[in-house]
Amino acid sequence: GKITASAKFVLSTSAAVDGSQVPVGILVDDTNASAGDKATIIYTRGDFTDDSVTYGIGHAIASVSAGLKAKGICLINALGGA
Repeated sequence: GKITASAKFVLSTSAAVDGSQVPVGILVDDTNASAGDKATIIYTRGDFTDDSVTYGIGHAIASVSAGLKAKGICLINALGGA
């Protein structure tokens, strides 16, 4: 998700109230920014198998798929269905 006040990206959790509760992309690689900001890359469109995505606390495919699809990110099952 993207924090509204700072425009920084963080792992989206459903309980957040700073704007980051809404997923906006998929992180390409694990990135540990606990010691400070880190540059990284996110996917902002594409098709991804739903079981290969790590969801933030409180999120699951059901809670994020429609919002991500509206942004051009489709979560599909391993058999290719959306």
